[in-house]
Amino acid sequence: MSTTHFNTAAHAVHASLLLSLALCIPKLCSGQDIQGETNQVAAESESSQDGVRSRHMLYRSIASGLQFVPSADALRPLKLSDAPVLTWASLGGWSGDVFVWTGNGQIQIVGCVGSQETDAGPKVFLEFHSFASSPIASVRLDPSATWRVPIEMNPAIPIPGAPTPSTSARRRLLQLRSLAKWFSVGMQLTDERKEASLRLLPQPLARESNDDADVIDSALFAFVSSAGTDPEALLLIETGNVDEKLTFTYQAARLTTREIWMSLKGVEIWRVPAFTNYSPGATINDDYFFHNVSD
Repeated sequence: MSTTHFNTAAHAVHASLLLSLALCIPKLCSGQDIQGETNQVAAESESSQDGVRSRHMLYRSIASGLQFVPSADALRPLKLSDAPVLTWASLGGWSGDVFVWTGNGQIQIVGCVGSQETDAGPKVFLEFHSFASSPIASVRLDPSATWRVPIEMNPAIPIPGAPTPSTSARRRLLQLRSLAKWFSVGMQLTDERKEASLRLLPQPLARESNDDADVIDSALFAFVSSAGTDPEALLLIETGNVDEKLTFTYQAARLTTREIWMSLKGVEIWRVPAFTNYSPGATINDDYFFHNVSD
């Protein structure tokens, strides 16, 4: 049996409001559609409450328009979380909602839809990472970019010294939270400045359980900076069979364009350099991307 658990602090969005904002783009919206929605958000920004509500409705509408379909089973697209698993805001007018897409008892895709407030109105961006272990059909993000979703670019690695996973889902959650504390994350802010230790959010953003699958537990943790609650790094800890033995594994992922690194018990295990945006018309082949939709 498969069960999905989402952070209870996530903001629910009323279904009737979503219908009024439904976008179409292969089910994704065109750049023109998004620009029309951002103009509406900008027009409502004079009323702070209306502007915030419209902004998050826009984020949800864009996320709902993206369909991730396993190549081997086109009739069963990945399932989008019912609500954002995290709603965040940061200095400089940045805000966003984080969503997850699940399938086969695992967290497969993590995506942030957000914007930065500018004098010309909100500047919308997409920031996504794939944990997919099986092929997924290419996704048209907007008229200027397509994501060819890669698989296993960042394979799961057993956590050295981890305890034997409990057979109880409740006890495993305690183990997962304890294991997440073994990891730490640092980030380069500028050429001269870095943030040596990002803050780990104590509860997983999302957790997918499936006692009948090879991976029976999939929990997503986030590290945030001191500038707000924007998740900069992700840690996926899973419980699955490795060499016929139930084992805890991890995968590190970025959700920032800055250089970032992760350590396990004080020893660096993962580092990625600063990210360069793709040019319009590009096909994105990496497991992570940041894309300005409004450009």
